[in-house]
Amino acid sequence: MNKLNIYIALGSNYFNRLECLKLGLNFLAQNSQIKIKKLSSIYFNKPIGLHEENALEFANAACLIETYLAPIALLHYCQFIEVAAGRKLKQNNLILSRPIDLDLLIIEEIPSLQILNKKNSETIILQIPHPKAFERDFVIFPLAEIINKTWKHPINGQSIEELKQNFLKFSGQKPLYPQLKLELP
Repeated sequence: MNKLNIYIALGSNYFNRLECLKLGLNFLAQNSQIKIKKLSSIYFNKPIGLHEENALEFANAACLIETYLAPIALLHYCQFIEVAAGRKLKQNNLILSRPIDLDLLIIEEIPSLQILNKKNSETIILQIPHPKAFERDFVIFPLAEIINKTWKHPINGQSIEELKQNFLKFSGQKPLYPQLKLELP
């Protein structure tokens, strides 16, 4: 497998969110096939779609990694990290708080990718770019800190700055601001 540069979104809204983000980064860094190259600031946002009362705000960040892992192997490793950190899968189709959430967003060398479930070819296991990432300010803003400013979305051709501005324009929300800086492990 050739070396890939992959952007990953990180999120946590569980107990000590900053420690959970650090734990996720440390798990990534412990894999000899992964090198963390860049890390955004942390942004906070209200939980969306959670079915729990008094859920904490999410702490969100993004990182750029360099890896020799195939995208599906990296996805499985990220899912392993989530479970190892204590993430519980949906219960009764309800979305729950999570210690760490890792989503593959963009692969520089593979602009568009779709991997289907072998047993059910209508179920998408991995889609690049992440299909909902650019509808979420808590993904766009951290990503904009670390991605090359000349990057263009492979489907709609928009730059990261255009995606940020379009999100703000159509959502009516105020921009998120960086709150804290994480250190590379």
